Amino acid sequence: AGVNLTQQQEVFDMSKYDSPIYDDCRKWIQKKQEKGIEWAAIRLACKNDTAGLAHFLKTRSEEDDWPVLSVDDWTELVEECEEYLGSQQDIKFRGNDGALFDRTQDNGLRVPENPRSCWQLYKNGLNWKEDSIQDLEDATIGILKRLSTDTRDTGAIKGLVIGHVQSGKTANMEALMAMAADHGWNMFIVLSGTIENLRLQTLKRMQNDLNREGNLIWRGFEHPSKSSQYGERARDFHFEDNAQSRYFTVCLKNASRLRKLIDWIHADKAAHDKMRILIIDDEADQASLNNYGRSNSLKDEEEKSSTYDAILRLRGALPGNTYLQYTATPQANILISMQDLLSPKSHTLLTPGEGYIGGKLF
Repeated sequence: AGVNLTQQQEVFDMSKYDSPIYDDCRKWIQKKQEKGIEWAAIRLACKNDTAGLAHFLKTRSEEDDWPVLSVDDWTELVEECEEYLGSQQDIKFRGNDGALFDRTQDNGLRVPENPRSCWQLYKNGLNWKEDSIQDLEDATIGILKRLSTDTRDTGAIKGLVIGHVQSGKTANMEALMAMAADHGWNMFIVLSGTIENLRLQTLKRMQNDLNREGNLIWRGFEHPSKSSQYGERARDFHFEDNAQSRYFTVCLKNASRLRKLIDWIHADKAAHDKMRILIIDDEADQASLNNYGRSNSLKDEEEKSSTYDAILRLRGALPGNTYLQYTATPQANILISMQDLLSPKSHTLLTPGEGYIGGKLF
């Protein structure tokens, strides 16, 4: 209420190179830097002069769908990347007790610094000690740097985030949603257990914690289906590039509810193709796993439990997605057959905040 959209757009444009449309440019710059090419050469895109650089940028725009960039734009972008990569060389992810992932997987994203960004507003609203907030930020960017807004070309991204019991997993999920929203993800699906009261509690908490007046406007919505009323349909939402709106739904891990969500996603192709979706499976060892107990083959319909099958169909319905599991009891998720289609490819362990009291302390 009372949000000035014109002012929001002006603030949003202050950090235009943070937009996902520049991802390919940043990846090109980072690859050259990793090969040991000097920054002076990268500023000219390894060409002899600015004329060669201008031709390079024009060709990339026409043939590789890069955004239209002037020589000055390119110089600013390279200098920004140089400054960022220099500051990140010695970063320590204190939020990770340990992690198992491909360390070459790094999309180059960074912690949003704009004071009106969703992350900064969320961060400033936390009544935590400074070290705990820093741990949360480090853990969140550590996860985000290994995600993608669109996996149609790169293949599915599946990860497992492991926390301690009652140690703030929901805060980490919210932090990830906030930071991802700043970087272009526009639709978040949270799969929340099997108890309706807890699902509703999670939705209300996220709506309250994330929706702060800034660059972005958050909207949580209930029970999406192909019969959703006007204003609740996918076609009524703003998934366009640079739109300020971000959407999330908290869906019970119930096969019927999940199928209705799939129908909602498919109801409008234009909206479907613009969605940049992050799926967060909370308490991922509960209901999500295939409880039929047969891991040698997953080709036959009768070998899949209904909720597991619905989650697979949900992922298959999306134009590109990342699927992250969250749990404090990960044994089943890690030990299931790697043939399993929901088996995580990478793992991250969260360190509880300084004020956490739990089993290890006792």
